[in-house]
Amino acid sequence: MKIYILEQEEGLAAMTAYGLETEREDVETFREPDRLEEKAEQETPDLIILYKGSGDAWAGEQLGSLKSGPAASVPVIVIAKEADEREIVRGLDGGADLFLHGPVSVVELYAYIHAVVRRIEGAEAESGELRAGSLRILPEHHQVFAGGREIALLPSEFMLLEVLIRNEGCVMDNRQIAGGLKRDGRRMSPGTVKIRINALRKKLPDGKKMIHTVRGVGYRFEAEK
Repeated sequence: MKIYILEQEEGLAAMTAYGLETEREDVETFREPDRLEEKAEQETPDLIILYKGSGDAWAGEQLGSLKSGPAASVPVIVIAKEADEREIVRGLDGGADLFLHGPVSVVELYAYIHAVVRRIEGAEAESGELRAGSLRILPEHHQVFAGGREIALLPSEFMLLEVLIRNEGCVMDNRQIAGGLKRDGRRMSPGTVKIRINALRKKLPDGKKMIHTVRGVGYRFEAEK
């Protein structure tokens, strides 16, 4: 699991990172929200931990910035040294998935992390949401997000992307892709598939890296993990 930690006091963040790394989690620490958001554009984490120190004025600003940027869809756990009821409510309303009073042991935090991730994954399964690397797809709403930012796709491009993601890792030729659409009651000629593939490669961040051409056979979709 990829975890980003944002905190002003580097020592505490380093201790938490070390503890989580012993559990074989992939952890990176940041002291500035901008740096975290820049990294999230390149590699979306599975979870963010935000530490709030005593008298820290972080409050809605850091959390609000995270939830309106590339990491908008990433679950956030806030750990505060001091926080009154009003601040806790404000944090949860601002997008935090969990608000904890510190200090929190690594064992306890590890349990909270997996509880939050299980809850999010359960909600995604119920909604039919799809994820592939930094891409988040909402089939019911015909929406695609990359790093928290919506990507505008034509209906035919969206349908094609959905088929590719549902068959991630598999090599499919134009007829198989068109057939996959037809089984769902949608239509696209094999000749149109190539045109839409090229459009997706241009519109999606790292589209050329995700949609591979298998010479003489077809295409394979593979998002970076």
